[in-house]
Amino acid sequence: MILKTKKNNLFEVFAILKDGRLVQSSLIEQVFFAQGIPIQDVAIFSQKGTHRVSAYISRKRQAERILASLRCLKLKKVSFRLKVIPKQNWQKKWEKSFSAFRLTKQFDVVPTWRKYHATHRKPIFLSSINAFGTGLHETTNFMAQLVERCQNCFESFLDIGTGTGLLAIIAKRCGAKEIYAVDIDKQCVKSAKENLKINGLSPSGVHLADISHVKNNQKYGFVAANLITHDLIRLKRKILSFVAPRGFLAISGISLDNLPRIKTNFQVLPVRCVKIITGKQWAALLYRRNS
Repeated sequence: MILKTKKNNLFEVFAILKDGRLVQSSLIEQVFFAQGIPIQDVAIFSQKGTHRVSAYISRKRQAERILASLRCLKLKKVSFRLKVIPKQNWQKKWEKSFSAFRLTKQFDVVPTWRKYHATHRKPIFLSSINAFGTGLHETTNFMAQLVERCQNCFESFLDIGTGTGLLAIIAKRCGAKEIYAVDIDKQCVKSAKENLKINGLSPSGVHLADISHVKNNQKYGFVAANLITHDLIRLKRKILSFVAPRGFLAISGISLDNLPRIKTNFQVLPVRCVKIITGKQWAALLYRRNS
């Protein structure tokens, strides 16, 4: 497929499934992740028995390569497509559809363009439209719940794969005095910094970095890692090295199919499992490091 596109377009690669084929969505998402698409750039939309699993990509060649990989799966009665979305049109569509919503027991997520429209509980304002870590996806929502669960039990917070910076903002509101957040995507880092500023927080702790190459001997009271299963397993000891004794480790980005693998791989570490949250397709786990 040869696409003629203008600059500043987004590319949506998506699959259309029916209810009976929903189990295949996990396989489709794993293809996205294996091709380097971060979790926050993958979305699932459901309406009247039809499900759309989408990834939003800024580079045309990458979008075409991912589409070819999906078609190689040869899934029956599942259609794969690629759509060009002008960023200006996408922004208007996203702003129209993205309303304030309840994220956790305490916090509401409120888009900045709706901040004056209603009174909310403890609002977290997000301006991002290109990084999709808004809390609507199960993985981000679960992580937010786990951070809130440990409120006032940690003073430092490391956010691996920060996306929009949502978890870093929640951590700060839950008692963290020090925030260090990293992401490998420049747009996510830009978005996270902007969102921290909007919420009256310093963006100085947000960095463009690959956690596997970060040389930081500091230990954190809470470490959050929202990554794909493969990277969680591959980097488990590296991630654990940042967790202080008696500190917390929350992990997500785990499909229900991969939950047994995660449990097996993490049980060899000096941690104990405190909480497991499962949803329709995803899971998150909270560990506490041994003293």
